[in-house]
Amino acid sequence: MSSGWKVTDVDIMILTGKKSTKTSRQQAAAACQRQRHILPDLSSDKELTTVTARIFTIWGFHHKSLTSLLIETFSSAEAANFHWHPFEERWERPWDKEHPEQIYSDICGSRAFQDADRELQASPPESGCQLPRAVAAFMFYSDATHVAQFGKAKLWPLYTMFGNQSKYDQGKSGVRGTHTAVFLPSVCFNSLPLHDLTIL
Repeated sequence: MSSGWKVTDVDIMILTGKKSTKTSRQQAAAACQRQRHILPDLSSDKELTTVTARIFTIWGFHHKSLTSLLIETFSSAEAANFHWHPFEERWERPWDKEHPEQIYSDICGSRAFQDADRELQASPPESGCQLPRAVAAFMFYSDATHVAQFGKAKLWPLYTMFGNQSKYDQGKSGVRGTHTAVFLPSVCFNSLPLHDLTIL
């Protein structure tokens, strides 16, 4: 597809919570081996815990590469205003300046972002690379979108924004702070094969 879109068939596994027997486990293991799923050897004497799961395929899953999306966004003009390193914001009470309170506004000011940046800067660099390194903070959200004024046709896109960009900039028109990464299709659970998963 154009504009970096790809179409892939994706296998999804959902646990059902149903118990299974030794016979059903052996049948499921044989079926999964035919589908190239890797399972432990059921012939061992180890005590096994079994969980029944429903495996099905989502056909025509439309998605973009997150790496390509990152490169495209970080190479754009909007990236000039991105935060590349963590920071802290503190508020001092007029009557108690000795105990300032930390303000959490953007992801770049969060403890998780600070820890991730500290871990990145402490890690060994790529061989022969002298470029500065920074954390890219992906944020995802989704909501159904109706595509027709009449009828029930809808899409379910998955959007991403970058936490490196200020939330005030993301809200401005024309900034393009939101990117579509995935289109989640509607799925039907009827006639889906059951397979037993064996957990040691």
